[in-house]
Amino acid sequence: MDRDGDFKGWSELKRKRFIRAKEKIFEKSIVFTIAVAVHRETHGSVKKRMIGIRRFKPDSDCGICFRYARFLICQKLTELFKQGKIKTAPQVQFIVEAGPYAADAHAIYQEIVQSAGSPYRPAMYADMLAGFASVPKGQLKTLEVADYISGRALLDLDTTGLGHRKGQISMVMDPEFLEQWYQDMMEIRAHHQAYGRAQGRR
Repeated sequence: MDRDGDFKGWSELKRKRFIRAKEKIFEKSIVFTIAVAVHRETHGSVKKRMIGIRRFKPDSDCGICFRYARFLICQKLTELFKQGKIKTAPQVQFIVEAGPYAADAHAIYQEIVQSAGSPYRPAMYADMLAGFASVPKGQLKTLEVADYISGRALLDLDTTGLGHRKGQISMVMDPEFLEQWYQDMMEIRAHHQAYGRAQGRR
């Protein structure tokens, strides 16, 4: 888009043709895409209201997006498996770009794995999780594609409020959703604490 680096000197026509060709490849090769976003101000106001509530532990903006995107990815794969479009039970491995948010996402991933069996949405499908890794930028073409798709999805969300592309599931989290999601997370923590105390009495 900026026409720098490998794309320096490209004309607008050449750039648009390249993007169209790339989009056609995506349409043929990618089954579905998921985009989750949150406005910093919205998330910040929700966290401010909930500070002090027992078991409330806020995520970063990136963390809450990763947490919910993980749920949507697993949910969609489960639907495809039940429809017979995926022949073997889906197992999900996450690869994220190395950087300041990678450790945050990994900690959330581990928390979800440890919450397996909980009936609440933040922990559903935890049994499908099969691995997590972070890779430096530029080493995987698949991560570069994901970076492009996420940027494209953000542009969609900024202009329309929801994604309109075929096969794309998009969402901007609003205050009501965020509060309910955090409530569910607190219920998971309460359940685990109660389970830990019960185990300790045995």
